[in-house]
Amino acid sequence: APDEVEGVIPGVMNMTSAQLEAVEGDLTSINTTFFYLHVTMSVNAVSIVAKFFKAFQANPRLRLVTDTLVRAAEDIAHFSIVFLAVFLAFAVLGHISFGSDLVQFSSFSRSINTAFIVLMGEFGWYVTVTNSTVGLDSGMPVAIVVLWFWTYMIFVLLIMLNMLLAIVLEHYTVLQEQVRDQHDAQPVWKQAKQFVQRAKATKGFVPLFDLLCKLEDKSGPAHPDIKVTKESVMKAFPEMKREQAEWLMDWLTREAALRMLEHEEDEHIVLLKELEALFEGLAEEQRVIGLSVTSCNEKLSRLKVPSSVQDSCSGDLRAKKEILQLALAPPTRGQLVMQLAAQAETLKELLSTATALTARLDAMAPSTQPLPVALKELTQDVAAIKSRVDRLTVTTALSTSRSGEMRPQRATSREVPLCFVLND
Repeated sequence: APDEVEGVIPGVMNMTSAQLEAVEGDLTSINTTFFYLHVTMSVNAVSIVAKFFKAFQANPRLRLVTDTLVRAAEDIAHFSIVFLAVFLAFAVLGHISFGSDLVQFSSFSRSINTAFIVLMGEFGWYVTVTNSTVGLDSGMPVAIVVLWFWTYMIFVLLIMLNMLLAIVLEHYTVLQEQVRDQHDAQPVWKQAKQFVQRAKATKGFVPLFDLLCKLEDKSGPAHPDIKVTKESVMKAFPEMKREQAEWLMDWLTREAALRMLEHEEDEHIVLLKELEALFEGLAEEQRVIGLSVTSCNEKLSRLKVPSSVQDSCSGDLRAKKEILQLALAPPTRGQLVMQLAAQAETLKELLSTATALTARLDAMAPSTQPLPVALKELTQDVAAIKSRVDRLTVTTALSTSRSGEMRPQRATSREVPLCFVLND
């Protein structure tokens, strides 16, 4: 029509108020629907990212990030309490000090936002304030702004954020060492190559998920027997080809071998812990033997005192009386026998510990091929300790028998030097 103008519908101005309210309601409904569309698409994007992280669980190297965050969650939670306390303190201080002069600190929420943006490296307002020759309108010295900025950057950025990074890296390093020791921790490209090869090799086979569902069927499992063979698998699944049964048995054999290897490694770790405990007991028993030998030497040296007393008639009277008392009270035969018997018992325990340690090392040696050099040296050291303990046991037994036959010398009044009697 000639009266139509581009972009204008004829007769719009002739619409009633009811019609305009209906149009407004429709536009509001469209706006609300569009908002929910945005929310739905955002949730969909988040779910897609979550599925990526779920897929990362298939590779130990890819799930390092999520495992690190889960492992460090407790430490990060405690650190966050301290970090938030310091962060909010600086935000409140900035709002109180510069809120009337800088729009970035005009409210508490803006102060928090500004403090966070500063950590990300955006602080153009600070450059503007420090380069200005006029200063702040409220009369607040620019030096206070500089002091706040420098203190905030040092404590929060340089110290606390680096502490957070250290916490995360510590757990990441531990998990990375564990992943390196795993047999199935392959790079993602090797895993992808194996996936393609498996897909080609299993083309036309019955899906493994279908087999799993039939095996886990509680009402009637497809393969109730414990022993699995190619014939039993083909009997349990009639639609399975012989090629798939052979491939499945080879795959199960390899998986069983890997699990046995991991189980052997766990047994080796247990054996090493037992060896550590045995060595600790060995060190403690050697310490007890050393104390016992020292005590025996001290008591045996006291038996030699009377012979030296004969030549020491001069000197201080108090020292002479102490020597006389020592000479008159030497260790008895029973004391020496008891001491040597205790030492012999300790040596027996030490010998049994060394024997158990040798047995453990002999048990570990056949399963560890080739035998590590450190384990060979350890076995040789234990054998040397055992031979020394055997010789020490024989020596202690001989000393015990001799001490039983020994009659200790008793000091009488005739054996006491004359100078001691006169001085007393």
